[in-house]
Amino acid sequence: QQLWSKVLANEANAPGMYSRRTVNILADLDKSDAELFVQLCGFCWVIGNGAPLIFDAQADIYTRNGINFNSLIQLESLGLIQFQTGPGQFTLLKLPKKITVSYFERQVELVFPADYENTIEVGEVLFTRAGQELSRICSSKPVDGFFEYVYDRWASQSLVPKLGSVTPV
Repeated sequence: QQLWSKVLANEANAPGMYSRRTVNILADLDKSDAELFVQLCGFCWVIGNGAPLIFDAQADIYTRNGINFNSLIQLESLGLIQFQTGPGQFTLLKLPKKITVSYFERQVELVFPADYENTIEVGEVLFTRAGQELSRICSSKPVDGFFEYVYDRWASQSLVPKLGSVTPV
């Protein structure tokens, strides 16, 4: 109901803000599907347009927060995400030397080894257009420990300093 009310209010103020497909998907969502999508959005970092960083759907940080293989298959079947179930991960390409990313209100500067043409893995999940549109209005909350989980991953790749040695931006 909250998603519907936000979409309708936004469409009244700015017609065409949402694609017809997004409105149709939203009409088909039941309460449990909407709650699952909001849970997934708790793992979203703003890197470009924003993406849920699901590096391993079987990892404890995800499963204890309701995100697992079956829940991701369900969201994919609804048309909200693409889920890479085989080997490999989705990757952002052609990044500059430095980019600023954020997780809710916390910002981090990533520093890549090359001056340009850098890449970064963003995990097993990408939003579809409908998922991207709905993720902006779903009122998700940050997942406890997820900032540190992702930060540690990037520190192990030397993209950021180890936590504790420098305070994130």
